[in-house]
Amino acid sequence: MLSRRTQSTLYSCAGAASILALWAIGGAGSNFIAPIGEVLRELPTFLQDPDVWASVGETWLRVLISLVIGLTLGIAVAVVMWKSEFWGRFASVYVAVFITVPSTITALMAVSFFRNVELGAVVVLVATIFPFVALVVLSALRGVDAGLLEMAASYRYSRWQYVREILVPQTASAVMTAIRNEHAHLWKVVVVVEIFLVSSGMGFQFDRSFSKFNLVDVMLWLIVFAAILLATEYLVIRPLEKRAQHWTGVSS
Repeated sequence: MLSRRTQSTLYSCAGAASILALWAIGGAGSNFIAPIGEVLRELPTFLQDPDVWASVGETWLRVLISLVIGLTLGIAVAVVMWKSEFWGRFASVYVAVFITVPSTITALMAVSFFRNVELGAVVVLVATIFPFVALVVLSALRGVDAGLLEMAASYRYSRWQYVREILVPQTASAVMTAIRNEHAHLWKVVVVVEIFLVSSGMGFQFDRSFSKFNLVDVMLWLIVFAAILLATEYLVIRPLEKRAQHWTGVSS
């Protein structure tokens, strides 16, 4: 009998094969989908173009900066909501508003304020993810063992000890879950942001290729986009998340 990991791998391969099969069928029977053979022939040349990697780097940098800022802001808001009833209620209004407003609307509003300024892209991306980070971390903080908090108070832990020995171990798994979820979220939103706000990056290239009805380039950009997202997810974020779960004793 096959192991669970082997079965999972086989199912993933079957899913990938079905996507390729549907692409081949769609490309052969439609003028609106680039044929898979033509796309694969152009892929090596596409990947050798330095302008492609310059656009990838611009998008990746926006995602990284926004993830760091959004994570920091989300954790800070979660701590405020956990520790203070008054400021918690105050911050919860912002969290509710930013969760409710669609990222596309936020991007359109940012066009009026920032006018093709790089700062605008980062602001929209941070505003999109920080409330979700805050809610995930807040849930973990509310689940901290009350006995640990009493122990910290009894032994008069310093603020640094309190954070290092109580809060970090109790919330590390939740923080990694937030990073994994919001990293994927950012990559989806950044494309929209780059179309509306900045004239660079992968989103801008998507839009330019589509406006020229260059379907082969659209699919090439889509392949690169998906490959970067999946590689970061499975080679970097998930291994770190498993380490955090193992450290905190949370089973995946």
